[in-house]
Amino acid sequence: MSRILLFVYGSLLSGEPGHALLGGSESAGSARTAPAFDLLDLGDYPAMARGGHTAISGELYWIDSATRARLDEFERHPRLYRRTRIALEDGRVAQSYVLCRRTKTEDTGESSTETGASREARRDREVGRPPCAS
Repeated sequence: MSRILLFVYGSLLSGEPGHALLGGSESAGSARTAPAFDLLDLGDYPAMARGGHTAISGELYWIDSATRARLDEFERHPRLYRRTRIALEDGRVAQSYVLCRRTKTEDTGESSTETGASREARRDREVGRPPCAS
């Protein structure tokens, strides 16, 4: 059975509500991402977004295809998050769930996540763009 190394943060961490979705996945310890992300607060859960300068702390797990499918559904891959390869601080590579888009609010210039992502997803459907277009 094929397994992938998955970096988790936020609600999938041990002790958090979503951790049960990892089932009996084998822990590969703690890790930090390369300093290339921002950790955004979406209210009920955080989101890791590309383009920042922060190393995000999390945990690594070896997951099988059934667990990957469960997590893809939970994370709404590829509509809200995209499961993609990321660099870790120690030079290794893992997959993780990264927010598809970031927008800037016109008023403050700060990151707008949930509403911005929802508006962009609606616009994408209207013009026929694929989800998480880069």
